[in-house]
Amino acid sequence: MNQLPAYNSSRNANQSLGIVERFQQKITRQEENILPEAFHREAEILEASVALYGTILDGVPSAETQRLKIRERMSQDSAIAPYLSAADGNPQHAVKMARADVEYWRCLKRAGWKTKEQRKRAMSWRLAKLVILPLVIVLATALLGNLVASSIQDRAFQKQKFFDAKFQRLKEGQQRSVALVARLRSVKDVMAGWERFGGGVSPRQMLGGYREEIEQIRALGLDSEGGGQVSSVALKAQQQLDSYISCLDGKVGQQRRDLSASSCSEGFDLKIFETLTLSFVKEIDALAT
Repeated sequence: MNQLPAYNSSRNANQSLGIVERFQQKITRQEENILPEAFHREAEILEASVALYGTILDGVPSAETQRLKIRERMSQDSAIAPYLSAADGNPQHAVKMARADVEYWRCLKRAGWKTKEQRKRAMSWRLAKLVILPLVIVLATALLGNLVASSIQDRAFQKQKFFDAKFQRLKEGQQRSVALVARLRSVKDVMAGWERFGGGVSPRQMLGGYREEIEQIRALGLDSEGGGQVSSVALKAQQQLDSYISCLDGKVGQQRRDLSASSCSEGFDLKIFETLTLSFVKEIDALAT
């Protein structure tokens, strides 16, 4: 752990930070799920570079001369070059790191994050619907009469209260699950350094609180029977986190590990936590239909 700050400082000095690292504060501090314009634009460019170099690397032989040519080409690509630097010049690792950032950006979009321009267009459409819908309701109320209209309004009010309450719970769960992915991504990097260099901080001190956070997020997505899609995914996420903690526990007190061996952090997949966010999105979509 003592060597991590120096390692990070070196990356900053070499301008080898990925887009998620560079925009992390702007992303996590958003209160309305607004994507920074620059982050959205750079992520689109990076997505194209990842697709290009992933295809190239899959189609070339393993000869060192070919790898050197690809590495030289990647070093001149401003989108992928920071990842190549962070991966110590390994093209495969660079593409893997860049792909992870692209997947994070996609997850944010699937979770409802938009740029300000996209949000303005969506707001314009919602405002148009808000103007038309009340007119339809007023006309229907006038045709049906005061008694029928009163009954309809009462039922609509109760239904809207239920809808609003459930929508707010799902929305909060979605936001908290997105923030959880971002925090776990950061703590995973920290624990990867802990595994590599050794340190005195217990993994349970770093990760113990996240299990409770997952449980709270799961509670926000429970259906009327105490289960549902969100609950099922959240339980799998807890199991994934428990396995990670158990793996790290086995390394407490060990000296610096063999760098050729697999690490707990390499096996800790964040996809299930991203799926947790998507399950909230699906529940919100189902509620709206």
